[in-house]
Amino acid sequence: MTQTTFSIVVAMDCQQGIGRDQTLPWHLPSDMQYFKQLTTTTQDPERQNAVIMGRKTFDSIPAAFSPLPNRCNVVLSRQDHQVVPDPILQFKDLDLALDHLSEPSQGIESVFVIGGADIYALALDHVGCERLYITKIEQDCQCSTFFPRPLTAFSLEQESERHFETGLSFTFAQYCL
Repeated sequence: MTQTTFSIVVAMDCQQGIGRDQTLPWHLPSDMQYFKQLTTTTQDPERQNAVIMGRKTFDSIPAAFSPLPNRCNVVLSRQDHQVVPDPILQFKDLDLALDHLSEPSQGIESVFVIGGADIYALALDHVGCERLYITKIEQDCQCSTFFPRPLTAFSLEQESERHFETGLSFTFAQYCL
């Protein structure tokens, strides 16, 4: 098993809801900016970060933003016939993706798992999961898809002040193992 470490990035409502009808049930521009900054910023300008997502999450990204720019995009899918366009990488499981991304020739600095629920479940069970970046929305957004488990195994490291946008209040929090 690979020892590559990674972080999870997720926005969730007060019920740990993460989506409804294959989309985000909220529109928070500052959260999208936070996500972009977190997943694109590197210490070494010669390297880039990678984002790992499931096929449904990949399919939910608007065409204008796919692949997510300035990041190595990785799609996990058990379907052999699923075809993703270049330069997106596709793997059947998380360990294969992490092994590939850990190769020095890939030039990857940090790896972020960005959803959906099934991929989060795999990531939470993986020895390489070390940190969670969570946008905590304080309202119930009537989600139909949920983060797979409580956060009890993780410790709150830091949390931002409360933000208000588009009728919602939320914070940015970081948890570690």
